[in-house]
Parts: sequence; structure tokens; C-alpha cells
Amino acid sequence: MAAPVLRPMEQGGSAKIKKSSSTAPEVPNSARPVLGIVGVTAFYPMTVVRTLAQVGYEPQPATIGPSLWTRTPGRYYPNLLSYANFLRKREGFTVLFTGLTPRIVSSLTSTAIEDAISAKIRAAIPDRSGDGDKSVRAKGLASTMYDMTVACAAKTVGVAVTQPLQVVMVRMICSIASEDQVYSGFFSTIKEIYQTEGFSGFFSGLVPRMVAEAGTIALSGTTMYLLYRIMESLGLNEEALVSYSNIAALSEQYSSLCCVPV
Repeated sequence: MAAPVLRPMEQGGSAKIKKSSSTAPEVPNSARPVLGIVGVTAFYPMTVVRTLAQVGYEPQPATIGPSLWTRTPGRYYPNLLSYANFLRKREGFTVLFTGLTPRIVSSLTSTAIEDAISAKIRAAIPDRSGDGDKSVRAKGLASTMYDMTVACAAKTVGVAVTQPLQVVMVRMICSIASEDQVYSGFFSTIKEIYQTEGFSGFFSGLVPRMVAEAGTIALSGTTMYLLYRIMESLGLNEEALVSYSNIAALSEQYSSLCCVPV
């Protein structure tokens, strides 16, 4: 008869997460740029709508309706999907992809720079906490802080290098509201910014963007660490944690929303 498998608490030790024999397939490095382009393109219409809303362009009138939480009446603008559909009907489907070229180039460049900077930092200043080789779920506070610091440093460099592309993308999107043909093309936008504002014009809004990115990384990393520690204290095994595979994405989205005012 096979010996019974004891749970962590029955063995007298602390509750630990059991490892699963199944491993998720790794994405080849050669496929990452393609997946990145697909992801950016698929969600880009929402980027266009969000940018227009942030600069105050509301082509549709506000409506009276109840609040989602307090149910008190108030004035509310249409949601992102309604906004996007309105633009599509008025300007055509392609307007939802205005500024896509600088966004794709920025995404690919930023990813490559951040990976390179992160690798150089880890090689020069290794993680001495002893948890460097462990999974995110098993890392301690010191190793988690190390990962967040490396990520913030790499992101800062990536943001600084790609900020000109970010500025070009925003100007092209804002041309939808102003109907200014000067910013209708990629190269014409670059020319206009350089002629009217000089080289410094390509770095407008750099500091707030850096603060927002660093805040997102810090808040997301802290949230993930606390959630994993809570799940570990509850004695959840590896199979149970499979249902929490989207924690990283949800945590990042939540953290990004918190940093929207910046």
C-alpha cells in the first residue's frame, strides 16, 4: 500500500505552496515582438479613446443617470465603447488607429531597452537575498523589493528613450479633435514639433510619465506580494493557485488606474 501523502500542516511545518508537475509553455523570444504588435494593435482603439478623453475632448453630450455606487443622479459621459463607436461612424474605422505607428515602434523599442537594462543591472548587482532563483510566489520581501527596483530603473530608461514617440502619438491622436492636418502624419508631426518647439518639445510630459510608471510598478509589485503571502497563509496549493494566474495582469491594471491622475 502506498504511503499517504501528508499535507504541510500535518507534517508539522508551516503551510507551503506545493509545486505542480505541469509547467506553462514558454513563449519563444522570436515570437515576443509579434505578440507585442498584435496586443498593441488589438487594444489601440481604447488608447485613442482614453487619450482623447484625457485631453477633454467629449464629442457626445453627457446624459443624466444614476451613479454606479451611490445610485444618486448625475451627469455622465458615454463609456469607452460608445465613444469608439461614435468615432467610427463619424470618421471611419481607420480613425481608431491614428498614431499606431509610433505606438508600435515605442512598444518594441521600450521592451528591448528594458530587457537589456534589466539584464545588465542583474549581472552587475545580483540579488543577494537568496530568493533570486525562486518563483514570484515564493520570493521574500527583500527579493521582491530588488525586482521592483530593477524594474523601475529599466522602465525609467525605456520611458526616457521612447518619450519622443509617445509625444508624436499623442499629437497625432489629438489631431482628431482639432482637425489639424499638421499632425496627421508620422513624419509631418515630427517635423512640426521640431520646428515649433525644438528638440525639448519631444520630451514634454516626461516627468509625470516617469512618476506614473514607477508608481505602477511599485503598487503592482506590492499588491502581488501581499496577495501571494495571504494565499500562502491560507494553505492554498499550486493547483488552487492556477485560478489566480491573472493576478499580475489585474494588479498592473489596478495600479495603472490609480496612477491615471499623474
